[in-house]
Amino acid sequence: MGAFLSAIATRSKFLQRRRQKKRADLTAHDNQKPRAPSSPRPNQSQSRRPPDSSPAPAGYALPGTGTDRAGPELGQQEPAELEAIAVGTSRAEGDHRAGSTKMASDEDYMSFLDQANRDPAAETGPTTSSSAKPQFKATDAGAEIPRELKVPTDKEEWIYVSDADEPFVAVSLKLHGAKLPDEETFAKLIEHPEASAADVAILDVADWDPRGQYKDVVDATRRACKGGDVRVYKVARGRVEVEYWVVGVEGGRLVGVKALAVES
Repeated sequence: MGAFLSAIATRSKFLQRRRQKKRADLTAHDNQKPRAPSSPRPNQSQSRRPPDSSPAPAGYALPGTGTDRAGPELGQQEPAELEAIAVGTSRAEGDHRAGSTKMASDEDYMSFLDQANRDPAAETGPTTSSSAKPQFKATDAGAEIPRELKVPTDKEEWIYVSDADEPFVAVSLKLHGAKLPDEETFAKLIEHPEASAADVAILDVADWDPRGQYKDVVDATRRACKGGDVRVYKVARGRVEVEYWVVGVEGGRLVGVKALAVES
């Protein structure tokens, strides 16, 4: 910056000497002009010379006009103007560097957000069946649902009350045999991914519903089974989620309803 200011000072001195020489040349030229014969002097107002119309140096005010010529080019400016330009240029460069730094900072911040929002499961591949919550089969394709169960489940009239409050859905699965299945057979029937190790328990209706809160559900299932035996299968789906299957046997099929419960 010091070298730049020194160069500005040197340039200023050169311009001053140049203007002084030009003024001296103009004065000598005026002295060499032939003078007209003496004549009666007119009024002082008529003998006054009009303002010099010769071009003035760029950036120099014309005498008596109060106007300036067009601003000088970069190499012909006054030291103060050159210093202001230098300061403005320095500030612009600083702003550009600051903008570049800000842009880099913004890119780093967006990269950080992408890393934070990335799903770890998507990087480690598909979830295994042992860690995912299983979806159990409730009806065979094209299976006929008894009317006693179809109407209320379609209208979601029956709700199992828990932390989730889920509706009962109809069940109709082809059963090999005329008796209610055991725990492992039931797990295979509903296509549990780990049937041999499935957490399945068989409950009496009275143990499952001691207060008769779901009497309508049990009675409708019993009617669909033509008065046959009705049991409740409890199937775990995780630490707090279980499914309750209220079912019986009719015509070689396991029929009834099931509901999801969240027991935290």
